[in-house]
Amino acid sequence: MSPKENKKVSAAVRILHQKRDASARAVHLMVKNDSLITYESGILGQAAIKKFFIATFLERKIMSTKTSFKRIALVAASALAIAGFSAVPSANATLTAPLIIDSTTSTVLTPTAPGGLAIAFGTATSATQPGFSFTAGVITNSVATVTVPAGSAVSIGLNSAVAFLATDDIVCSADGVAVVQINAAAARASGLLVIPAGVLATAGTKAISCTASDAVTPRPSLTVTMSLVVTALAAPSVTSTVFLGSGNGAGPATTDTLTPNGSRTVAAANSGFLSVTIRDTDNAITSNFTKVSATITDGPGYLVPDRAATSTASGCGTSGVRTASSTAAQVAGAVTHFTICADGTSGKSTIKIELQDSATPKITTTIATKTFEFFGSVSKLEIINPVGKIGLASGSGAQVLATAGVYTTSGNAYTNRAASTDVPAFIVKATDSSGRGVGNLTLGSTSSDSTVAATATCAGDDGTATFNSGGSGFYNCFWTTPANGKSGAKADLTVRIANPADTTGLTFLTAVLPVTLGGVIAKQTMALDSASYSAGAAAKLTVTSVDASGNPAADGQAVFGADATSNKQQGGALPTAAASFTVGGTFSTSANGFFAPAVSGDWSVLATGGDAAGASLSATATVEGDQSSSLALDAANAATDAANNAYDEAQNATQAASDALAAVSELAAQVTSLIAMVKKLTAAVAKMAKKK
Repeated sequence: MSPKENKKVSAAVRILHQKRDASARAVHLMVKNDSLITYESGILGQAAIKKFFIATFLERKIMSTKTSFKRIALVAASALAIAGFSAVPSANATLTAPLIIDSTTSTVLTPTAPGGLAIAFGTATSATQPGFSFTAGVITNSVATVTVPAGSAVSIGLNSAVAFLATDDIVCSADGVAVVQINAAAARASGLLVIPAGVLATAGTKAISCTASDAVTPRPSLTVTMSLVVTALAAPSVTSTVFLGSGNGAGPATTDTLTPNGSRTVAAANSGFLSVTIRDTDNAITSNFTKVSATITDGPGYLVPDRAATSTASGCGTSGVRTASSTAAQVAGAVTHFTICADGTSGKSTIKIELQDSATPKITTTIATKTFEFFGSVSKLEIINPVGKIGLASGSGAQVLATAGVYTTSGNAYTNRAASTDVPAFIVKATDSSGRGVGNLTLGSTSSDSTVAATATCAGDDGTATFNSGGSGFYNCFWTTPANGKSGAKADLTVRIANPADTTGLTFLTAVLPVTLGGVIAKQTMALDSASYSAGAAAKLTVTSVDASGNPAADGQAVFGADATSNKQQGGALPTAAASFTVGGTFSTSANGFFAPAVSGDWSVLATGGDAAGASLSATATVEGDQSSSLALDAANAATDAANNAYDEAQNATQAASDALAAVSELAAQVTSLIAMVKKLTAAVAKMAKKK
């Protein structure tokens, strides 16, 4: 029997021990004729005939009483080796089950600044954390490799298939740095192995090792290893967002305020704020930066860093800085704020927001530039867009003219203009001496005749509604009419505020709106703006509405009972009932709202009126032929003229030819006569010659 056939050695044992010791030979060195060690006399006989050394037989004889025990230990060690883990046996009994790093309890924590607190994300099996993944080990539910972004903290379950003893200790390290040492009583809880973010701050492959041992109960230590791959974080990006808001504590802002401004008066209350969210090149929120800063590069004001996730109210004092910054470690969740404060000066400020990355060397990038205005004291009020100057004369009690087309007992729903139909009766604009809009005012009102108009109510436009009036400095207003108001009655409605320039407080800044009363629609007329149109020309439609007294009907009433129609297909759209209301007793379409038909002939626009009876309305005009027809007619007329001219020329040529023929005939006759005379003369001369 050759040596190769005579001996077989387990590869697993060779890996663990690097050589064949007595235990290896006891378990794995076997003769081909008998693979068991039961028949000792037979084996001794084989030794006697030199099939193997007699010393080997004696060695095995000495160990025969411990063979079964050792086999169990070494088979367990072999199983670990096959699974990719290492085990170091001792003279004591080994654990009866493998130690594994468990994927079912693994957790990755979101990246934070080094030394910061980690936030639990979820189990490893969900693998939803960006940049996180793992590969399974040979043993069921075990982890062989985990990949996480740099700066993450990682929590990994460490478990055994059988319960640890209460006296067992477990020591783990990451790249040789001890990260946890814990009694096994807590080892069964998920997240036993916690690797802090500081250990995983840089990219690379980290060797993770955990060893279970027990100094009280004699048992061998058992070690398990895995690889932790740390990937570099994506760089911060200019896609980071910065939004500008007004007001004392709010946010985070998700859009810029329409008119970002605040009072110049020094106070604890914030004038405004910046909401800054740092994102990386993958557009994910990140803390992979060194600091973010805001600087007022021009204009008044100062800044205060506010590192909360929402803007903190009353963050201003009497002094501050022109440049404020926050480091990544100070920013909660990579979202931070900067408070904008007044310094007593009005004017427009320019604020630059910069981001410094964590690379080497560090690069600073401007991610946004914003403007903010500090307004002074109000110096002027003016009324703009008064679409509700004619209130409803009604015997049914007080009415509120709050929005075009709607009368109600409360106008508050229309001050913020959430819908397109939420149109205030009028708007007040408040400005300072430099023409800047002034917000946060409380406006009052008076009426010259309370039997015509009661009080007006105005609310500041915050600029956030889709159909806002312009934002800070604009105030949406409505007014009420009294019970039993009379059509045609008039009054002056005055909006006012105490004049801040008057220290006595006795004078007011005012804006006056003349108002009147009108009844419901009783009669209407409708007309187009021209009696005739070229094909496709712009047209305008006007409807005039009066009440039973002949006065202009109250504002805000529906002009049509149904949408307007046309007997020919017009261009554009005719007015609809839902969007057509009386303003000053009339309704008119825009200058280019619709166009005359392309077909010539009589044109009629038809509608049902907005009066109680729903009377029929019509407006008529004539549409002339289109331009192509006119051009064709002109071309035909020109062709006719050319033909007539050609005929005349032909006639002239014929006459000329006739005249020429007559002249030739006359000339021929004359020539014939002359020839005859010459002949006579010739004959006469001949006779005379003969006589001589």
